[in-house]
Amino acid sequence: MLNKLKNKFILVNMIMVGGLIILIILGISALSLYQAIQDNTSLLSSAVNLEKTEPGADYVLVHATKSSIKVLENSILNEQVGEREIAFYVTEILNQDENTGWLLRRGILYEKRETSDGAYVAFTTSSVIISPVEDVFLNASSVGAAALFLLFLLSRKLAKTVIAPTEKAWDNQKRFIADASHDLKTPLTVIMANNEILMSHPEKSVDEQMKWLESTRDEGEYMTSLINKMLELAKTDNLLEKIKLDDINVSEITEKAVLQLEPLAFENGVEIVSSIEKDIVLSSSSDEFYKLTQILIDNAVKYAPKNSCVFVMLSSTKKEVSLVVNNRGEVIPPEQLEHIFDRFYRSDGSRAKGGFGLGLSIAKNVATALGGEIFAQSDIQNGTTFTVKFKL
Repeated sequence: MLNKLKNKFILVNMIMVGGLIILIILGISALSLYQAIQDNTSLLSSAVNLEKTEPGADYVLVHATKSSIKVLENSILNEQVGEREIAFYVTEILNQDENTGWLLRRGILYEKRETSDGAYVAFTTSSVIISPVEDVFLNASSVGAAALFLLFLLSRKLAKTVIAPTEKAWDNQKRFIADASHDLKTPLTVIMANNEILMSHPEKSVDEQMKWLESTRDEGEYMTSLINKMLELAKTDNLLEKIKLDDINVSEITEKAVLQLEPLAFENGVEIVSSIEKDIVLSSSSDEFYKLTQILIDNAVKYAPKNSCVFVMLSSTKKEVSLVVNNRGEVIPPEQLEHIFDRFYRSDGSRAKGGFGLGLSIAKNVATALGGEIFAQSDIQNGTTFTVKFKL
């Protein structure tokens, strides 16, 4: 499907620009033809008035009387027009009412001037007029063909660039569906197996089969939590279109998030150490900024080793506001770090913790919707750090 979309993009681009190039070539040719007619008309007018003409001009000039036709100039005699043709054309021209015009059937452009002793007649052929126009047309066509070829190459490259986000979104969607199906398949399998066991022993009491019931409950809660996370992620996908930004005190919101997560940190044997600059005002959304901060702190607490600290810092400069969350957990390898915000992506450590791999994807969506840029760093010296920067 994406290849068809790419080819369609190239085809539409080629048709549009190709059509424009053709119109330009035709326009240039038409202007050249018009100019050639004007130039030859002026040339013939000068010739019949016995004025000096441009050297190398192709035309025939004769002086015609009742008894004779005298050729005064014939620069195209040996190429196209002989003496018999000249006499024939001159006779036909003299029979015309207009002093200037075309013998369309002959392809002759003429000019005549009658005098007391006869008439001066000058004419040239359409091939003489069209010849330079053909050169212009061929040159313009060559340039146009080269431009179309370059356009084709550029369109192919541009199509890849344009389709790249769609291709990435398509791949992410397929992976999302596959991963979601995988994460839902396991608890469903467990629930069905538990039901089979329960149904195969109808004579046993509820107490005797409590472990199967509890297992079914746990798997149901897992599925509910996963689905809720997926719904939350789906909502944040379109958050940019719906979000309303106001000037809010993000210092107070960050302090609130730290306070709410301190009990969780205490249960995990982790201490949250915060350094929050007072009264930082940012154009943002209270709910979404709180959600972003909560996700990052919760993630840091979850993967921090026991008896360690999670550092939460909020600071500002004249140009930006920075939210930084750091822990001293296991270092995330570079090859995993570049996928840390992908949906359902989980490193080996996060799988052991039972995460869904959706929290950081939600955080990225929220940060982007709030106009921020989020990125992660991880090394032995500084641990793992998530930073969100907002421009003022």
